[in-house]
Amino acid sequence: MLATKSDKSIICRYGNTTILTVLTVKPLTKIINSFFPLTITFEEKFYAIGKIPNVFTKREGKPSYDAITSARLIDRSLRSFFPLVEETKFICNPSQEKLNNSPLELIVSASEEKIIMLEAGAQEIREEKLQQAIKLAHQEIQLLIGFFQHIANSLGVKKEKMEEKATEESGADK
Repeated sequence: MLATKSDKSIICRYGNTTILTVLTVKPLTKIINSFFPLTITFEEKFYAIGKIPNVFTKREGKPSYDAITSARLIDRSLRSFFPLVEETKFICNPSQEKLNNSPLELIVSASEEKIIMLEAGAQEIREEKLQQAIKLAHQEIQLLIGFFQHIANSLGVKKEKMEEKATEESGADK
């Protein structure tokens, strides 16, 4: 009997290849920043066929490129079956403490009409949620632009005057 301390184990044989799949589940007591603790380890045992690498400290050596790629493929395929814990409320201009505990940090630059630049750092987040965050950020930016335009209007600064001054200064540089 193999993997006696695991919750579930399966051994499969196909030709000369034998695969042992082991599942160990630990109940989650706390989920931090919507991180889902899933570990996939893909190990190739070459000593069974007589290939022992020239590594003194490890019998098997480091994982091969194919082993790392296979583990990543399995991980990415399985993660989609587990539900994501999502932060349901977006916060514009959060405090540093809230930002540190957030699964998404999004910086948006925009004009009234369109978004000019995005910069984001995120954990796993659904595309729809990211689109909602970008839309909310653009709405907030439009409010700020309106506020600044109101201040400029109350001070008598007109947009046309600012554009004329910019073209005069660029012409003076030539």
